[in-house]
Amino acid sequence: GLLFLTLLITLTQVKPIYAQEAVLNEDRIQAYPPQLHDSLYYELFKKNRVSDPKLAKHYAKKSLELSSTFGNRLIEAKSLYALGYLYTESSSFDSAYHFYKDGINKSKQYNFQDRL
Repeated sequence: GLLFLTLLITLTQVKPIYAQEAVLNEDRIQAYPPQLHDSLYYELFKKNRVSDPKLAKHYAKKSLELSSTFGNRLIEAKSLYALGYLYTESSSFDSAYHFYKDGINKSKQYNFQDRL
């Protein structure tokens, strides 16, 4: 009983510290290897797409730029779709069409259709 209670108290004190460490933001991305930055920026896009679309667009563009540079075609296709989504949400349908079309072409080219 006492051991369980001690463990429970310890876990409840550690959890907030762990959660705080797990928060991803642009500053923390630099601590990771550069070849992971595109995926991390994509995660930041997902985190912000509803609450802050302008910031989400910045992250999606950065993800697209880095994924093109490092040849990560899956994240490149996902970033194109992400930008298509954001432009659709802001009623910029011509831009949305362009990004969706490029994302579809990229996903077909590399056979990712089921992973987007």
